Amino acid sequence: MGGSKIEVTSLKNWERKRMNIKKQLSTGLLSAVLGVTLIGSGTYAYFSDSAETKNTFAG
Repeated sequence: MGGSKIEVTSLKNWERKRMNIKKQLSTGLLSAVLGVTLIGSGTYAYFSDSAETKNTFAG
C-alpha cells in the first residue's frame, strides 16, 4: 500500500507541474500577442497620420 501512495502523490505533483507549465505558456503567449498588437497598432497610427500643411515661404 505504501508504494501506491507514493505513485498517487507523484502523479499529483506531475499534474501540478503540468498545469503550472500550461499557465506559464498561456501567460507568455498572451503577453506576446498583446505586445505585437500594441506595436502593430502604434506603427499603423504613426504611418497613417496625415497633417495638412500650407507651404508658404517668405519672400
